[in-house]
Amino acid sequence: SSFAAACKMTRLQELHLDGNFFFGKLPPCIRNLTSLRVLDLSYNLLKVRFPTSNFANMSSLLHLSLSHNQLEGMLYLNSFSRYTRLKYLGLSSNSTNFQVQTESPLANISVQLQVLELSNCNLNGNSVVVPSLFLHQHELYVIDLSNNYLTGHFPAWLIENNTNLSYLNLRKNSFVGPLILPSKVTTKLSWLDASCNMLSKEIPEVINITLPNLYYINLSRNSFEGTHPSSFGYMEKLSHLDISY
Repeated sequence: SSFAAACKMTRLQELHLDGNFFFGKLPPCIRNLTSLRVLDLSYNLLKVRFPTSNFANMSSLLHLSLSHNQLEGMLYLNSFSRYTRLKYLGLSSNSTNFQVQTESPLANISVQLQVLELSNCNLNGNSVVVPSLFLHQHELYVIDLSNNYLTGHFPAWLIENNTNLSYLNLRKNSFVGPLILPSKVTTKLSWLDASCNMLSKEIPEVINITLPNLYYINLSRNSFEGTHPSSFGYMEKLSHLDISY
């Protein structure tokens, strides 16, 4: 198999197997790849059960993506605290039997991540709050927290804290109240999905000024009121707008 062959390449630095139809469990020999900087297994049919020691010796990783596989069990995010070079962490699951724990014990991740995918992770057993680790992250340009039952007000502070943020996916949570915009003009954000929440009141008229470079907006399946903001007509880069339902 591809994994068996790769396991013999103990000096391998990058392994890209994403977007295939690999299924079953990861072979234990994968832990021999201690020189890996990039491991991308996303978009397969693999079953990965946590806790696992398969990635314990890969502290040189810059990029680890397991997203869109059958992830199961309990993953304590503090297990990545030794990964001092990590920039990309993909843990979005296709399973309902997976939980990522960020608070108990606290995920003491000193590294500044650039991509963090945590879709459908039953974050902290559905504790409903945005994980505290985001308070200390300032270089993210991709955040995916979709399908996690998070509540509270729209977390505009995620955009404010991460000035390079270009992709924010908050779909299928339980955020309430108005769509809160960042306090400053944000030119980097281009993709925003806050659909399937409980946002209400009017869509802010100044959205074209605060978020001028959005090309994808999905605010469908919320509880907005009032009139359709004319400001959408002034967003020159906008190519996808969904405010249905």
